[in-house]
Amino acid sequence: MRGLSSTSREAYANTDLTKNTRMVFDVIQAAGDKGCISAQVQLALKHMPYGSITNHFKWLKDAGLIEVIGKRKSPYGRNQQIFKATRQINAQGELFR
Repeated sequence: MRGLSSTSREAYANTDLTKNTRMVFDVIQAAGDKGCISAQVQLALKHMPYGSITNHFKWLKDAGLIEVIGKRKSPYGRNQQIFKATRQINAQGELFR
């Protein structure tokens, strides 16, 4: 991690990727069968930078937890992928369906 300040390195080391991935998944899961686009996830998770949200989509897709079901225009006029949860996770973090 060359070029990062010591405070940035410390923040990176203390980032709970599992927690952040779970928050992104929870927003997608809450959207139900209609799914949601990344702009909607960003609105729901305003405290997280956009780049911190979008990097979780690939992991969730590769894990088989979400799928792309089409495209929808964002409020900014650009087409974005619609993500839908393929599996459900309960409050205890257990997969079902």
